[in-house]
Amino acid sequence: AILQVDLSDPRAWISPVLQLLATGLQVFWTPLMFFATHPLHLVAMGIFGLGLLTALVGLGPSLWSAGHHLWQQPQGRQGLRIVGSFLGGMALLIAALCYGYGADITRGIRYSFIYYPALIVAMAGMVAPFWHPPADSPSAPPPDPQMGSVQVFLRWWLPGRRWAQAIALLTGICGLLVSLNLAIPKVYGPERFVPFVQEHSSHPIVLGTVEPLHQPGQVVGIEYLSILWELHRHFHPSQVDSGWSTPPQFVAIGWNPDDPNSVSIDQRLALALTPQPRPFDLWMLRHNPDLTAQGCTPADDMAQGNKASYFYHHLVCR
Repeated sequence: AILQVDLSDPRAWISPVLQLLATGLQVFWTPLMFFATHPLHLVAMGIFGLGLLTALVGLGPSLWSAGHHLWQQPQGRQGLRIVGSFLGGMALLIAALCYGYGADITRGIRYSFIYYPALIVAMAGMVAPFWHPPADSPSAPPPDPQMGSVQVFLRWWLPGRRWAQAIALLTGICGLLVSLNLAIPKVYGPERFVPFVQEHSSHPIVLGTVEPLHQPGQVVGIEYLSILWELHRHFHPSQVDSGWSTPPQFVAIGWNPDDPNSVSIDQRLALALTPQPRPFDLWMLRHNPDLTAQGCTPADDMAQGNKASYFYHHLVCR
């Protein structure tokens, strides 16, 4: 993953704004997203997405009305100013990083932690007036004639606490989806890749990667380290059910293509693999080496592809 962007490209100026808006929405209502392995999974995600879109269309006008009502109250106005100032400061910080430093941090939804608490506080403040039934409480937001049928529906069929409870239920479901890894899943699925490697290997396994180290703003080794962490947690060779006949071996090559004195990647890789007893299965991430002279040829089965977001090349070294 590379955060550094080329500001000469117009898309580099538009993309952070769109990604920030999408991330802000997901803070409150998170769609169902996971590794789909069956058509029914895609159908389920589509149905959930339509339901979520319907909820957003219904919630938007009412929350806007509640925010307007809060602004008319001294305490509500002060709270909105404080939260708004904080969010404005975070927006300036993100803009400085994206357009000043050239690092688009909006690409990673994990970076939303810097403004996430303020959005939650703002949401709670706008929902609070709905807690009391509109017919009994002067603090509830009055109906807005411009909102039309949506506002009438909310006022008469989901009044007060029912509406606040509906929002709490929806956000609770979204939070549960995240905790169950059914929404915003990690980019890589090592728990799926490791058994795949074991299934399609006939010899001892060597996992390798090549990482360019010259590019600024680059996340180095994320694919490789995620596999190693999964091996340590759930596929450790010391475990009886780990699935390994022999413990896997590892090779990582860091290189700088701008260095004219650097030895070629394949030469360094061949040198690193020399002590490894033959035969063995070599699984390379993000690099397709030419090791024919060293007796390594593409595997007959699943020689290359993408499994759980890992781009691999499978060679058998005899």
